[in-house]
Amino acid sequence: MLFAMVLILSTDCGCQYGVEFRRWIGNHTSTKGQPVMTLSVSVQLFADPWSHLFPLEELGSAIKSIAEATAAEIEARHATGEFNKTSFGIVLLDPTAPLWKPSQDCVLAIIAIGEEGAKYTLNGLAKALEHRDHGFDCGIGVYVRPESLTDGDFKWGYSYQDGSMIAGGSGLSEIQDRLIVGKFVVELNYRIASAKKAWVAANPDNGWYCNQNIPSVRYTDTLERLAKTGSLIKL
Repeated sequence: MLFAMVLILSTDCGCQYGVEFRRWIGNHTSTKGQPVMTLSVSVQLFADPWSHLFPLEELGSAIKSIAEATAAEIEARHATGEFNKTSFGIVLLDPTAPLWKPSQDCVLAIIAIGEEGAKYTLNGLAKALEHRDHGFDCGIGVYVRPESLTDGDFKWGYSYQDGSMIAGGSGLSEIQDRLIVGKFVVELNYRIASAKKAWVAANPDNGWYCNQNIPSVRYTDTLERLAKTGSLIKL
């Protein structure tokens, strides 16, 4: 079993950094002597908006563990004949990104499962971006509001949103795509909420989501800028 982490510097994806977590698992033999098929899992992480909860590597590991559980589910359901493929691609968008930010600059993570998983991440990305851009499930665009989709948009649904996190996935049927992505997002949001609850309990005096208990510079810089420019009227 081999595990590797590769740091990827990026200047053209709207992110400051990317980290790739990969785990390659070779075929092995079960206790009954039958070969067991295993699926590769690759996670690329492009942001860590919750660094007070998860250091970068911990967030990547959390997402990877969910991806591995997802791979195991896909493999098991394929073995029963329910799923007809064992490759899947998922794209998660950053739920902390402000609405004014272009959707293509809001990618949180890209997950590829199985031999052809990377191929399906493009479809998953399209679903997620269409959802964020229009404010509704991309399946609504495909089947209810076709006028919302333009040249080059993806023609299949569905995307998924839980809370503020939007994701798209592809590789199976449309309803199976939604099922797998939905479970992935709900599990990740559960882990974030659980970690935040524990952090708040451990830092009861902090007024800011920050281990140093200091506000974001966008708040302090705004007040400084307004103080310098002055108001139009002061009563």
